[in-house]
This record gives sequence, C-alpha cells and structure tokens, in this order.
Amino acid sequence: MTNSLQLLKNALVLTVAAATVLATAGLTAFAPAQVSAASYGDLIIGETLSTVYYFGSDGQRYSFPNEKTFFSWYEDFDDVVEITDEELADITLAGNIVYRPGLHWIKITSDEKTYAVARDGSIHWIESEEVAEGLAGSDWNQFIDDVPDVFFVDYTVGDSLTSADAGYEGMLWTDGTDTYLVWDGELRMVSDLDDNRFQAGFVLDGTGFDMDSYPMGDDIDGELAYLTDTAQMVEDDSYAETQDITVSLSSSSPSASTLVAAQGIAHLASFDFENNSSDAVLVTNLALNRGGVSSDSTLSNVYLFDGWLRASDAATVSSGVVTWNDAGGLFEIPAGGTATIDIRSDILTGTSGQTVSVSLDPDDVSYSGAYASTGSEIEGAEHTIATVTNFATVSFATTTSPSSDGAPEPQDDLRLWENTVSVANNEVDLYALRYRNIGSIDGDDLGNWRLYIGGVNYGDAVEGQDSNGYFAFDLSDDPVQINTGSHVFKVIADVEGGSTRTVTVGLRNAADAVFVETDYDQPVLVKANSTTFSARDATAQTIASGDITFTKATDSPSGDIVNDASNQTLASYDVRATGEAMKIESLNFHVIEDDSDTGYSLANGGIFVDGTQVGSTADLCGNDTTTAAECTAVTGSAASYTSYTFGSSFVVYPGSPVTMEVRADINDGDSTGADDVEAKDTIQVNIDITGLSSNVYRMTSGSYITRPAADVAANTLTVKVGSLTVAKNTSYAAQTVVVPKTAYKVGSWTINSTVTEDVTLTSFDVDFDADDDSGVALATADYTNLYIEYGPADDMTTSTTKGTVTTANSWSVDYDLTAGETIYVNAYADVLSGASDGVDGDDWINAELDVAGTAPASGTSISESDVVGQVITYYNAGTYTTAVAGSTPVARAVAGGQEVEAAEFRISAENEDYEILEVKIGVDSAAEAGVISQANLYDSDDVLLGSAVFDQSSNLAALFTGLHVDVASNTSETLTVKLVLNAIGTGAGAPQHNLDITLDQTKYADSAGVQTTQVVARAGNEIRAYNSIPTVAHVDLTNSTLVNGQAIDVYKFTVTADAAGEIALKQLRFPITWTDGDVDTLEMESWELYKNGTNVSDNSTAVVIQDNAGADIEDATGVVEANTDVYVIWDTSEEVISAGETVTYTLRATPSGFDSDSDPGDEDYFTIYLAGDTANHNSNGGTVGLTDVCLDDTGSGDIWTLGDTAAIGTDCTTAGTGSSAYNFIWSDMSLSGHDGTETTAADWANGWLILNLNLDGETWSK
Repeated sequence: MTNSLQLLKNALVLTVAAATVLATAGLTAFAPAQVSAASYGDLIIGETLSTVYYFGSDGQRYSFPNEKTFFSWYEDFDDVVEITDEELADITLAGNIVYRPGLHWIKITSDEKTYAVARDGSIHWIESEEVAEGLAGSDWNQFIDDVPDVFFVDYTVGDSLTSADAGYEGMLWTDGTDTYLVWDGELRMVSDLDDNRFQAGFVLDGTGFDMDSYPMGDDIDGELAYLTDTAQMVEDDSYAETQDITVSLSSSSPSASTLVAAQGIAHLASFDFENNSSDAVLVTNLALNRGGVSSDSTLSNVYLFDGWLRASDAATVSSGVVTWNDAGGLFEIPAGGTATIDIRSDILTGTSGQTVSVSLDPDDVSYSGAYASTGSEIEGAEHTIATVTNFATVSFATTTSPSSDGAPEPQDDLRLWENTVSVANNEVDLYALRYRNIGSIDGDDLGNWRLYIGGVNYGDAVEGQDSNGYFAFDLSDDPVQINTGSHVFKVIADVEGGSTRTVTVGLRNAADAVFVETDYDQPVLVKANSTTFSARDATAQTIASGDITFTKATDSPSGDIVNDASNQTLASYDVRATGEAMKIESLNFHVIEDDSDTGYSLANGGIFVDGTQVGSTADLCGNDTTTAAECTAVTGSAASYTSYTFGSSFVVYPGSPVTMEVRADINDGDSTGADDVEAKDTIQVNIDITGLSSNVYRMTSGSYITRPAADVAANTLTVKVGSLTVAKNTSYAAQTVVVPKTAYKVGSWTINSTVTEDVTLTSFDVDFDADDDSGVALATADYTNLYIEYGPADDMTTSTTKGTVTTANSWSVDYDLTAGETIYVNAYADVLSGASDGVDGDDWINAELDVAGTAPASGTSISESDVVGQVITYYNAGTYTTAVAGSTPVARAVAGGQEVEAAEFRISAENEDYEILEVKIGVDSAAEAGVISQANLYDSDDVLLGSAVFDQSSNLAALFTGLHVDVASNTSETLTVKLVLNAIGTGAGAPQHNLDITLDQTKYADSAGVQTTQVVARAGNEIRAYNSIPTVAHVDLTNSTLVNGQAIDVYKFTVTADAAGEIALKQLRFPITWTDGDVDTLEMESWELYKNGTNVSDNSTAVVIQDNAGADIEDATGVVEANTDVYVIWDTSEEVISAGETVTYTLRATPSGFDSDSDPGDEDYFTIYLAGDTANHNSNGGTVGLTDVCLDDTGSGDIWTLGDTAAIGTDCTTAGTGSSAYNFIWSDMSLSGHDGTETTAADWANGWLILNLNLDGETWSK
C-alpha cells in the first residue's frame, strides 16, 4: 500500500549543502555508501553536488535545514546512496525535514520559549522549568537546540505543556530500567534503540511523567518504517515495495499520417499507463523525445490530452525533449485501471515537408508513491507535414459578452459568456470546449453549465466546475458541425449564491477549443480576431446582494379542516434565498375569515421551518380583529396581524430552500369566552406586509431588506366537522335465490368517512320495516341466526349472532374509521324454506342499516339511518339448462393422431347453485367412435376434469363420472370436449368420418343435494377426420395493368401438408369471370403452372391445364370470355406434398385483346380464384370413407370426377350418376391400394371444409 503524505511542509525550501553540514560537524569529506538506484527511505546525493537529501515514500526529496536537524535522525553519513545527477533532477524537491519527535527541544533566536517537538512537526511550548524538569530531569537545558527563524514555519504550534504528567506524542523516556515511547496514545516499551535509530543520549528521564497516563501498547522489538521515516509520511510497519506501472503505445495511437502546417493540436501519439495496484497513482513528471526530420520549434506547443480535453499546460521542445512537471499530479491512473494520454501539438507554419514523431522512455516518468515504470523507449508513428491552402479557419471575435458588469441577481440561465465565432474556407466539427471561471465566487454557488450555439443547446449540462474553475463540454460522441459563416456561442449557468463575489468566464487557451476540419480531419488552430489566440474572457459579473422569496407551496393545505382540531397546518410556503444566506428576523401574519368577526383569532399559532418551530407561540390574529389582546397590531378592516420574531433561528441558504408552515388550533384564541370559529367558516392565512420593515438581514453583504414585498396568501380552507356516507354496496347486486339457505348474505353496505376527520363508529342496526318484505317472505319469521361483518374487505370483524330476528337488530361496536376511509358492512342470515312458495318472484325481503358514531376531534355526534340494502328475491326452485356455446368450434377438417377440440357446451344456473356430477356425450356410429381414442372434458379455465372412452350403448357414447363442477346461481360454466384421435388409415380408423359430438345428458345436484339427470341432446358442429389435411393460402400479387402479349403471374397460392402425414392433389378448379367494357375479344393464352418457381406444365402430359369444357389452354387458344373455369389436373398420377411441406404454385398466362381502343372508361377486367366445395362427397347409398369411392377420369377432356362403385362399377371407368367434377380433389393417402389413377381407394375427397377455401381472388384490368 502506498504511504500517503500526512503533513506537507509548505515552508521556504532551502537546501543545506552536505559539505556545509559536515564542515560544521568537524568533518571534511565522506564517501557515499553505494552507487545505485535509491529506494524510498534512503539518504541520497548526486554525482556533482554535495547536498544530501531524504528520498520520501511519496517519490519526492526533502532537504535538511541544518546539521542539527540531520543528526536528530542519523548518527553519520554511512548509508548515503549516490545517484546520477539526472536521476536526482527527476525527483521533485518537496520541502524540509523537521526535528525528530521526542528527542530534542527547540527554540528560535527571536522567541525565548522552549518547545518540545512531537510527531509531524507539531511543537508544544513548555511553559515552566518545573514542567521541563519533570520531563527531562535536572539537565533538561542540555536538550535544547536553536532553530533559525526562517525554518520555524516548518513546524505547527500545538497546545502548551502545563504539566509533565502526560508527556507528549513521540517522547522517548526511561524509568531507569526500561525505555518507553509515547505513540498513538499508548506507552510502548522499546527493546532495542538501534533498531529504529533512537539515540541513547536523547532519552528523557524526568520523574514528573506518569506512566499510568497511557495504556500499555505492544513492545517495539524491531524496525518500524513509521518510526524511521524521516519525512514522517509512512503509516505502515515497512516501506512500500516499488510497484510497476506498465507503459505502452495505445491501440488508439495514430498511424503515420499527414499533418497540416499551422494546424492546432495535431495528434502525434497515445500512450497507455496501466496501474494494477489497488490505489490510484499520480504521474508527476513526464519527458518525451522528439523524432523525425524537424526542429524543436516545429512542435510549437505540446500538450497532454485526456480524450478531447486538455490535461496539461503547453510545453515546448528543448534539445529534442519536452517535459512536464507537477508535484500535484499531471494526471491520475485509476486503481486497477488504465489511463490513456494523447500527445498533441500545434504545428508551426512553414514546416511543409518536415516529419515529426514522439517517443517515450518509461524510465522518464515519475509517479507519486512507490511506483515506477521501466522498459525500452516506445516510439509513436512518424507524421509528414504538408501545406494546405484551403484549410478551414476558426476565429473568435474581439468582443466577449457580457462586456460590462451587470451586477446580476442570482438566477437560473444567467448568460456568463458569449462570443461570435467565424468559420471560413470549410466546415468544421466541434468536439470540445473547455472554459474556466477565474472569478471569486465559490464553485458551489453556481452550476448547470450549458452551451448554446445559434440559440440551440448542444451537449449535456455540466453540473459544476472543478477545483481549478474549469468546466468542459465534451461533444466528441456527437460532434456539432459548424458551417462557414458567423455563429454565436453562448454559455449560461444557474447562479444560486455568491453575493458580492464575481464570476469571470473565459476561454483561456486555444487548445481548449477543439474544432476539426471536416475535409482533412485535422484540428484547427483557433484564432482571436483573426490573429494569434489570446484569452477570450467575459467581463467579471459581480453577483448582486442576496434576496429571498416567499411562495405558496404547491402542496399547501386546501379543502376542509376540522373544527376544534389542534396544531393544524393552515399554510405552507416555499422560502428560497439567492445570493447569500438570509436571516429572517420577523414576519407578520393574519387569518382572513368570511364573517368579518372583530374578535377572531386562532389559538396557539406557530411558525415551523422544515418541521421545527421557530419563534414563540402566539394566537393568530384575524384580519378584522379589533381586540388588542390577540394581535400585535389592531386596526381592523383587514389590517390587523400577529408578529412572530425568530432571532437567529430562521436562516435560509442559497440552493437550500426551506418549507415554512403556519400552524394553529382551530378554535378561538380570544379571551371573551365566545368561540367565533364555526363549522362552514372559510379561513385563509396571509403573510401581511402591514407594519413590516427591514425584517430580513443579508448575512454576507450586511444590509437589511423588507420581504416579502407584497402579501402572500395561502389557500382558503373550510372549517368542517366529520360526517359519514352510508350507501348500498353497488358491487353486490339484488339477488334471486332458492330457499333454504345457510349464512346467506341478505344485505351489504359501504360506509365512508369524509376526509375532514376520523370517526369512531359506536353502533350498527339492521332493521326490517313493514315495507321491507313482500309475498310470503317475512324476515322475523323466515330469518334466523342474523349476524354482521364490518371493516375493510380484507380484514372484516364478525359480530355476535342473533338467533331470533326482530324488526330492529342492534350491535354496539367501537371501530375507528379514519378520515377518507371506506369499509363494508355485510348482513348474513339463515333463510328458511317458508320464505317462498313458488317461482313467481313475488317473495322478497330487503334490510335497512342504521349507523351511529362520534367525531373525536370536533366532538360531533354522527348518524345515518334507514339506508336500504339489496332486494333478495326468494324462489322455491331453480332452473338448470344446457346449450351449445357460441364459442364452439366451427365445422372443419382435422388431421388424426392428435387432440382436437370438438365442441363447447354452456351449462347455466338460474336462481340456484348447482353441481355437475356426470356428463355423457355421443357420436353417430361405431365407425366414428373407432376413430376416437378417448374424449377429454375441460372446464372454463381449460383444466382437465376427466377422460372417457366410447364404450357406452354399442360404442356410441362416452360417460364422464366423478365430476364436481360448481355452477353458481345466475352464472354459467362452459365445458369443452376434446377428442384424442387415432391414426387414420389401413388397419386403423377410416378417413372422412364426421365426428360431430352430441351432449346427450348431464347429472347435477342442487344446493340441497337433490340429484337430477337431464336428457337433452345438444349437437356440436361437423368435424371431418383425415390422416392428414392440406391448408391452402392465397399469396397476394401486385395487380398492375395488363399488357397484351406479355405473360404475367395471374394467381399464386400455397398448399401445406399437415405434419401428421403427406397428402396428394389431383385436380384444382379456378373459376374465372370477365368484364368486357367494350366490344373486345378477351383471351388469356398460354397457361403455365409453376411449382416453387419451376414450370411443371410445359410440354407435360402429367400436368395439364384445361378450360371447363376440357379443352387444353396451354397454347395460344387459351380461355375466352365464354369460358368459366380453369382446371389444373395432375392427369397421369398425382401431386404429392410431404408431411409439413409447403409448396408455392403460380398460374401464369398471356393476355390478349384487352381494351383494344385504350379509351378511358371502358376498361376490361379478368378475375380468378381457387374454389372449394360446398358439401362433402357422398356416394349413392354407399358408406363414405370405406369401399365405395371411385376416382374416375370420366369428365370432359382430362377433368376427373369422384363417383362410387354402385353407379359406375368397381373398375371406376364408366361415368355414373354419382360422379362429380369437384373443385378441389385431394387425398390423405391413408388407405392401402391408394394411387392417382382410376381407383376404388376410399381416401380421395373433395374441398369441403378445407381451411381457407374459397381463396381470395385476383382481378386484372386494362
């Protein structure tokens, strides 16, 4: 760990030559102990000079003022280390060494006082000889050395020593047997003086020191660095080991480039400084070597940059070397991190053709603390300088505004710097601007710096300036392009304080304005008034004396306030100081009330600042009061007030606004005994400036002002007492229910307290008046076990139960209802069966609620009576119904081997709660049941209720038992049936069956447990099951105008086979329509079919395209206006699409004869789409999906049909009455013997229920 400097000796630095020190000591010469690199804690000397220095742990050297100081630390020069003069010069001279603590006492010639030297150069006057003798014994005067007056400033004077009892820090003392050191508030025994260079002749032995003054610490039995460190900076037991800093050429260092003569801050190289330690490290010295074919003056001003911001002052090159020194740190390398430093330089004009580079020897870098870098010299790239005639120029104007001291008041958005910048020859990009405030204002008094160019804000706001007054706008992430011409640059800030101090903002260095030429990508050397840049400073602005404002706070109380309540906040004000701290010594207030009472006041008024009372309590006077006892000033007629004085307790500081509250009791403070404060009064607090003068003191500028300058009124408040609102709970509607019922909710209400004050509820009454029932229902006869619950919905309190119900049923309670709170009151009772004799709706009862309570703050009694609750209508029976739900699936085709939703059924309960116990569903045939593996039943939340198989009634029904599905009164429940389908095909279920599910019956129980079986058939929609199914989709085309003779894609679609299996296509029909706007001969010729972009119909007999008459249209004959259809036929076999595959088909044709005269208004149109079928194929008397389907080529031309064996024979070659040329002939390829020729395979089907058919059409025109 790096040892930190505890005390920097900022004294006059004088070096005492070692020869002088030695000569005084009687020595004439000495030889250094070694010639090598020094370590921290060494005595060092150069090669030629004879001065001896101490090499501190901060990497700096310290001189000895005289030989006595030296010998307080050392006995001789045996351990002096010689280093080279260059190495010595690289080590900064930081200050003087002071006497070693505890050993010697000192005095100066101009002061007779004798001082004991303690730790860190702290000295303490020994006030008497008695104290001196108590510390050092009778020979105390032998311990005193004279220190020249000029070095006395190296010491810090501490408390005087008036007694020897406790000694002092650093004192070395012996009791005659052992030696002790006073250190860090402990007494520590020293085993061996030599270990830490203690000298026996300097040990005190006075008897006045009391060892018991300190606790005993650890023995000192070895060398400790914090004791031997001559500069007194080390805090650890040992000197820190030197840690390495790794220096390397940064990856961001520029490659060889062309620089521009006379440009600014050219990027020469970048170096990385890597610090792997756990502490930040400062670079205090850095030297670079110039390279290339150039002179020292070529690099006219060299800078260190951190990114785009200048990190050093300009340095010049001397004998090929440029050096920076700063004991406070040139830049910082973060702990465990890397600092990248750019080397930039202005380029001298007239240097075209020269080359420049820089290199860095890691040995030429010095650091704070025990850090070093070594290695070979690191060279940056070499750059060539050229002359450019059209390089951009940037010049700041002569005048910088504000040009005179406007003595501005503290304010937001204060303009502090403005200049007009002229750009010529070419555009530039602004990367950064760095300003400095050199005024006397404290940096904490202003901030939120913003940059405007041409009235537009650029970059992020800068929170504040650094310790040197700098603030920078780094725009490098999004540089601002500045076009040629003049542009107004403006800097504004928010000024909170700084009264009587100055703000002087300036652009101090040309390198702080980074403009990069857009064509050459090189920074421009900015100018001022078209010549060499000089600082562009605005005139110092002296911040005006402070002020203070009082503003009604946005959250100042409004609305109602409770009568007779204590310590109520009546007003809230935001109080803000600007410029300087402001002390408010007094303020006047009065309260405006609507009755113009002349004896009005509010008791115990007080002023509170940020929650703490300032000043004394006093009645708050009414503005019209004429009674002197309650007011400071009594003139009546809106001019009376109470004054509150604050002394020094009410101070407001700039940037730290406070909240001032006015509080009082809401009752009359006068002494007449009559209370003028009444409910419905309106009151308003006002800061009254009547009689107010010089009440605010400016604590910096030292003058008084009167504030506020005008009355500041708070919100008007209305004095009220608490009240209740009791209402029927609208979230619980009127009920219709079947009797009997247990613990049934017979009424529900809400109770709300106004926001004025809390209310304590004391009683609830649930009443049943003569007009609160109808029919045979009567509360006193049909209700028993009546009780209530009350409180918030999630924390209800239950009352006692009244077994017998009367017309008035009361409960005493003690419930605190807070202001603005809403609670519920629910009444419950057992309802007997006698409450209804039918289902005519004539039997009903409603309850009424009475509530009583008190408002504690105002002492008001509150009540609400006869609030009618819900009408509860009673029936002696409910209604249970079933229906097909509106959300049941539509008719569709599905693939086998999966679970599919078949139907949804809605079960409704009216006036009664029911529980569904069993559900029975059915299909039309055992063959259909054979396609189904099992049926699953789900509730409204898609939770599985049960599973069943079709094994009831000859495999036509499935029964779900053991159900417990609740259907609450006047609600419904939706049950969903899903079918798990078997694989379909040979050896499994046959294809094309309609699996339309029917709800055959349900068994249910009512709330009394009575079970009923309802047999009412509810049929779901058609579901055709196949092994796999196609999904067809239209692909929309861009319908451009037809061009006769030019082939176009007229229709495009996709066919996707379900993942369950492959499918086959046989024939597709595309209906076409024509609109002939004129007497034209319209024709679509040369039809082609493309599959995934490949023509599959050209010169093919396998795929043919024909019209509705069976004529080929793939040639020039095409289709004409008389034709109504286009057929695509896979004639010799079939088109197979693999499971999960999607195929894109495109029909292409060439138009002819469209709009032959091209006259507007008589355009011709052609429309085409892919058609589905309107019903499933049914053979004549055969069984669908088994053995009777014929795929036969008996239609016109090559058009195929579906028929049946009963009509056309088992060879499927003869046309029959059952044959139809369907629009969409396809197969799920599920049966053995399937092929695409004339066949009796029963797995061919039409386009009934195929998803998306009919497809959208395409319309073409010309």
